[in-house]
Amino acid sequence: MEGVSCYYLSYDDIVGHERVIQYFLDNNMISRTKTGRLYNISFKLDQQTSAGEYGTGFKAAIKLEDFIDLNTGKWLET
Repeated sequence: MEGVSCYYLSYDDIVGHERVIQYFLDNNMISRTKTGRLYNISFKLDQQTSAGEYGTGFKAAIKLEDFIDLNTGKWLET
């Protein structure tokens, strides 16, 4: 099954991101590779972020690997 999930969180709302990711994990909404590794899904950002309106040093990308060890499925230390 494929789909898109839309939600709004502030970029720096780490607790919010963790809640959404945990929901995805609990409901098997993140696919795994044949070896059992989680796919490194991306979390898309708004047009202002993508357009660089927050400065050149701002990293406009959030990926699952920023929160979870893709091989073990365990949370990284924050």
